[in-house]
Amino acid sequence: DVEFGHMEAVALISSTKFSEKQVGYIAASVLLHENLEFVRLVINTMQKDLLSRDENYQCMALTAIANMGGREFAEALSGEVLKLLISSSTRNVVRKKAALCVLRLFRRNPDIISHETFALKMGNLLQERDLGVLLSSMSLLCGVVAVDSRGYEVVIPKVVAVLDRVAK
Repeated sequence: DVEFGHMEAVALISSTKFSEKQVGYIAASVLLHENLEFVRLVINTMQKDLLSRDENYQCMALTAIANMGGREFAEALSGEVLKLLISSSTRNVVRKKAALCVLRLFRRNPDIISHETFALKMGNLLQERDLGVLLSSMSLLCGVVAVDSRGYEVVIPKVVAVLDRVAK
């Protein structure tokens, strides 16, 4: 456990300069863990970065959330991460990271996903043309179905279609 540098990492994450923000996110990923009180300070800045139009800020925030993510991250940020994943206007590199981030948050707090509505959204994700987004979406689907498969029967034909498309 490192007892110094937490406030500096939080301050760097809040910076508007890309290089400082990047160092802040890296430092926070290494120094902070879900049980520290400093994590609460980081959540607001991460939320702003997720809502930003800058894909670099979004990707850094998603990576840090996945690395540090605990129950508090899942409760506070899962809505924004899910919006990034599902939105068709989000760039593919961000959607790929968002899918893996949702998987990490789901493993910490399964309540972030409502199985009734998420199954239909997964079906739409499985029609994605980008291989990176498709692969990360399949990983998310496998992780979610491993916990509770009820309601996901509707995506079976789409999974078969994905496997057929990949095999050709």
